[in-house]
Amino acid sequence: MLAAFFDGVCGAVVGVVAIVAADLLEASVNFPGFITNPSVEERLKNISDNSLAAVLYMLTLSALYKFTNKYTAIVLVVVGALAGQYLFL
Repeated sequence: MLAAFFDGVCGAVVGVVAIVAADLLEASVNFPGFITNPSVEERLKNISDNSLAAVLYMLTLSALYKFTNKYTAIVLVVVGALAGQYLFL
């Protein structure tokens, strides 16, 4: 009886994590930037940056689910920071 309760709690937590992950992905893709009247070139650059952010996000999320080593999160934060500096600056 208690195992079924914890299965339900675990399922609810996984659902919340999935919803938050989807919201973060949507926010990173739909971010308009800080430019008030962007030109066509600035819009295209913003679109390419957003798509790179979405790809980086999906790769990081899939790596977190695939690898279960205790250092995976730390390595992904460092690699993500380096990739962000390289791709977006």
